[in-house]
Amino acid sequence: MFELLLQKHRYFHVMSPVKKILVPVDFSEMAQCLVRYAVSMARATGAELHFLHVYQAPVVSADAFVYVPDADTLEHMKTNHVDRLRNLVQSECSAQQASIYIAMDGIYGVAEDEIIAQAKQVSSDLILMGLQGSGYLRERLLGNTATHLFLHAPVPVLAIHPKTEFAPFRNVVFAYDQRTFNNKALLRPLRAITDFLGARLHVLSIVSELHDFPMLADSLRSNALDPGFPEDSTSYHILQHDDAVEGLKEYCEENTIDLLTLVARKHSWLSNLLSERVSKKTAFRLELPVLALHD
Repeated sequence: MFELLLQKHRYFHVMSPVKKILVPVDFSEMAQCLVRYAVSMARATGAELHFLHVYQAPVVSADAFVYVPDADTLEHMKTNHVDRLRNLVQSECSAQQASIYIAMDGIYGVAEDEIIAQAKQVSSDLILMGLQGSGYLRERLLGNTATHLFLHAPVPVLAIHPKTEFAPFRNVVFAYDQRTFNNKALLRPLRAITDFLGARLHVLSIVSELHDFPMLADSLRSNALDPGFPEDSTSYHILQHDDAVEGLKEYCEENTIDLLTLVARKHSWLSNLLSERVSKKTAFRLELPVLALHD
């Protein structure tokens, strides 16, 4: 069960598509930035924040003897973790003078599994998490936990880089891999977010050779998807580039993009970004929030 920490003048923005945000915190160098971003986002949207720290107990082995902490020791560890989380969150709420609903918990287990289970338990609309790294990623786009959640979480995942400050998204790029969707409603969260923020949506496909993109782009306007995108705030683009990462980087920089959106599925543009090495030459320096939707 989550522990209620703060509930002063609780409010909701009735038009906000995000009502509950699950925020996994691992006490890394990213933690303070993540908590600050979460509190700022909740103030702007009226969402509830559910903070979660997943911990593992040290297991000591000496030859054939294995020591596993008992229940009392595990409960003591949980108390210490939640106290640390409480101090971090309270400090940020005080700094921002935030009056929002906040709950938190510490859970023993495997991070990926517990985050997914908790997202279902609290019926979260979004998982907000931090990305480790130095601002650009030398070998992989995401770490193991983020990769797993991007592909398997039951709700959209928003991941931010270190030092990212919350600001409303004005220009959102949807990296379209030109494949049909099994889940015809998967773009609904993206439509809701862009409508709520009054953002412009850039549907972008990057190809090594040009071909009939307009026909593919039309599929995003059709009634086959729920919902479609409004014509007055949506534009469709195709970019020829031999390197998808470099092409995406250039487009985002040239068009002042605030949010990168990808559809998480196997054998897609996203899976390539997750698995392929990003060379120092291309240096994927996009310090943008990344939103993963699930097909």
